[in-house]
Amino acid sequence: MGCGFTNAFAFLVLGLTAAFLGWGNELVELASKLYLGYGVDPIGLVVGVLWAFVDGFLLGALFATVYNKFL
Repeated sequence: MGCGFTNAFAFLVLGLTAAFLGWGNELVELASKLYLGYGVDPIGLVVGVLWAFVDGFLLGALFATVYNKFL
């Protein structure tokens, strides 16, 4: 779950800096191709953060499972 929260927080910070400071707009455009609906508007931020949480959670769980199998 920690990977999900970390990934979601990173995408939230990226979206907020792009919206308010204009930094990382190209990265937001690139990420919006992976996370459908992600953008700098409020609804796009929520959608992107949810996608990022699910993605981080699943990949973190997959990594932990593989790691534990080889332990």
